[in-house]
Amino acid sequence: MERILTFEEARPRSEKTWEELQAEIAASAPSVEYKEGRKMLHFEHIFSTGHKIEVSESDEGEVTCLLSKDGLPVVDLSDPKILGNNYKIVSARYLLKNKINSKKIGEFYTNVPDGSTKGEKGFVAVGDMRSAADIPRLVHEVGHSWVPNIPSAREAIARQDKEQTSGPEYQDTVREEADLVSYLERSAWAAALKIARGIKDKNGVNIFENMGTADDVRRTVALCLSSYRYDIESTAYLNAWKDVWKEQEKGSDQKNPRAKDWDIFGGLFDKKIFSQNGPMEFEIEEETKK
Repeated sequence: MERILTFEEARPRSEKTWEELQAEIAASAPSVEYKEGRKMLHFEHIFSTGHKIEVSESDEGEVTCLLSKDGLPVVDLSDPKILGNNYKIVSARYLLKNKINSKKIGEFYTNVPDGSTKGEKGFVAVGDMRSAADIPRLVHEVGHSWVPNIPSAREAIARQDKEQTSGPEYQDTVREEADLVSYLERSAWAAALKIARGIKDKNGVNIFENMGTADDVRRTVALCLSSYRYDIESTAYLNAWKDVWKEQEKGSDQKNPRAKDWDIFGGLFDKKIFSQNGPMEFEIEEETKK
């Protein structure tokens, strides 16, 4: 039978990333116990070199991330040389105890000061770590602590001399969001990779070894970036449909949004890495159920 897909599902299916995205979401989803502060964070992993990383929290929810070898400390990810100034690493318990409201409690995310509150400190919130796949997620968030705050990021974007594919005027605010998200996420991954390289060069352990080869790392980063692009494109796509509906009311025979009216973020999010089946060939998928 014929099934009409939502944009959020159809777009990644067209680029053959749907299964990977669903696996990523499932693997990183926190347990209810952790989200509610009833499960203490404690994670250990031993790398192929014999190095061990231990991530644990205090009763107050402040987190230590210590890399050791043969029982001797090697690297502390909360060290100011690795973690950005005025940042701390915290757990879901910390957020709950300090009444920090967020829909992301229990997940990996970084609170980047937006400049609206004097002296505001940032923090890296650690998700419910359960496997080695969570290590890159943690280091990526640490990477965010080195990214400029939101006002500074917007200034940096304004100074960048780069070509942009222009879209219709009603997509301007979407474009601004895409610029900002792309800048923040790319910069955080760049910082995370730099941190990992520095640890490997100095201490001989690849803390990203679970990610596989260099090509696998690039693929993972591109997949993470594409997840943001899908969210932003879905807004742009809906805006483009609204424009089509207005034109149809005026008698236009246009049936679908034009790709140039919404498909404008590829350069920001490395879309070229994915195979393309054409911008409008994913609206309807046929499924046969026996």
